[in-house]
Amino acid sequence: AMDHASQAHAAIAALAADGGPKVDVVPRVVEDTGASAGILQTAGELGADLIVVGSHGRSGIARLMLGSVASRVVAESSVPVLVAR
Repeated sequence: AMDHASQAHAAIAALAADGGPKVDVVPRVVEDTGASAGILQTAGELGADLIVVGSHGRSGIARLMLGSVASRVVAESSVPVLVAR
């Protein structure tokens, strides 16, 4: 999982550095909590004014069975959330 995360962070950092305005990418690891709670906790600690999350785009039964981190972040966030698919 950490190897996959490292690859994803490297890809995002490359996109953020490719032209356009400068975007700082700072990976963070939050342990002992669920993904949505960790995202919201980190956004609060950083004073974020926007949260960007990815979504697999599952719907119907698959979404009900697996849940959705993006949906929970959208529902519980006090700041705007951009969901990318």
